[in-house]
Amino acid sequence: MPQHRNRVGWIAALAVLLGAGCVSSTLPPDASQPTPRPKLVRIQTGRDVTLQWPAELGKRYRVVYTPNIENPSAWRALPGFENVPGTRGTQTVTFQAPLPGRLHYRVQTLP
Repeated sequence: MPQHRNRVGWIAALAVLLGAGCVSSTLPPDASQPTPRPKLVRIQTGRDVTLQWPAELGKRYRVVYTPNIENPSAWRALPGFENVPGTRGTQTVTFQAPLPGRLHYRVQTLP
């Protein structure tokens, strides 16, 4: 009997709590092979935040943030980073934190 892979979309999320915030990533499903878990890096100095993630040329990404990770409707697109074109290798974006205090960041792959 052939094995059937679950073709229901899923979210590969990696959350790393670093200092004052959290980063995670969502990736689209790929039924032909397992989706690798991305290594996400967040660096913050004062209000300056740098996010880095593995990116692909031709794909587009959106950076979102929330002060409350437990409220799914609280995620907001980071102004200026709603449609980031991917590069080969490591994608790096730097910005000022939109709010003071602990924020959680997520990088989404756009369709």
